Amino acid sequence: MEFGESIEINPENTSMPVAMADGTKSHAHESGIKQNDIHIMISVKNGGKMLLGVTVNQSWKELANPLETNETLSEIAVIVSDGEPELRAAFANETIQFQTDLIHGFRILGYKL
Repeated sequence: MEFGESIEINPENTSMPVAMADGTKSHAHESGIKQNDIHIMISVKNGGKMLLGVTVNQSWKELANPLETNETLSEIAVIVSDGEPELRAAFANETIQFQTDLIHGFRILGYKL
């Protein structure tokens, strides 16, 4: 959480057509908090990764709002993720599409079979 404020997010301020998003939980060192809920979104440009946004212990909507305000995602964008419902709800509009990443795609397929 301390280093999150020092990370430069989308330094070029460009619209990205593809973003990858995921959330995870990590052990917390703060009293009264068992785990931190981390959400992160990155994109790729010129062969390098670019951080589009990161939040700790906030909803996906808190990450989506500044990205929509800054028009970080292009008008027609694809978000590659694990299909988390809260993530889809936060970024849902008519132009954004969602694609399940390969790891979660195989897990879902294995579970259904």
